[in-house]
Amino acid sequence: MVTELKIQPIVLVAALGVIFLFGGLRSSDAQLPLLTGIDEEVSPDGLHRVDIAVMDSAWVIPDFDLSAYTSLYFMPSVITFRQDAIQRADAYSASSNAVFFISDAEQNSLSRLFGAAFYEELPSVEYYELTTEVGRNVLMIRALLLDVISGVEPIAPGSESNVVDTIWEGALVLELRDSFSNDTLARTSEIVRAEGPVDIDEIWIRTEQEVERWSKILYSRLEELRELSHH
Repeated sequence: MVTELKIQPIVLVAALGVIFLFGGLRSSDAQLPLLTGIDEEVSPDGLHRVDIAVMDSAWVIPDFDLSAYTSLYFMPSVITFRQDAIQRADAYSASSNAVFFISDAEQNSLSRLFGAAFYEELPSVEYYELTTEVGRNVLMIRALLLDVISGVEPIAPGSESNVVDTIWEGALVLELRDSFSNDTLARTSEIVRAEGPVDIDEIWIRTEQEVERWSKILYSRLEELRELSHH
């Protein structure tokens, strides 16, 4: 059975409402390419959406500028699961909006893989030194995977199917903060999926590959934000 997973926009907005950024004055009079006028979008915590022609699904403070930051401080990754998926052990549905049960062990495994993959990619970051101390000129970086749902159906009695079409889906978020003030400076978000087809016995092998790919996406967003701040 092919199950299409969908994260509802209102859920994503609510999940993202718990994060966001503030920073120093820009060193030039160059204007950030933000949506303005009737297209303007401002988050609950005051971040402005970047023009989607420049960067899709990115929000920054009006005076966004990363030029003063020389070091990166790694913050613990965050992962959340849709409540329906962790509260209903009998979750099973043939509908297009199916939400299947995610056990505690599966939650812990995905959380561990996601956090480890993001941390292991840190040494590949250019332009910044890594630090374990906060302070001036230190940029804090955090990876979040929010509202995660599973496409792995419970095995029905008598079922001969062992192929999964979609393993995971969630909102992948990068958050940047000033370590001296703890103000949020920027955020990016996008929906990601770990897709098959994949044999049910190889789900965690594919999951590990996918979280590594997601980590690379997050660091590419960091580079895009750095370039944006020098616009």
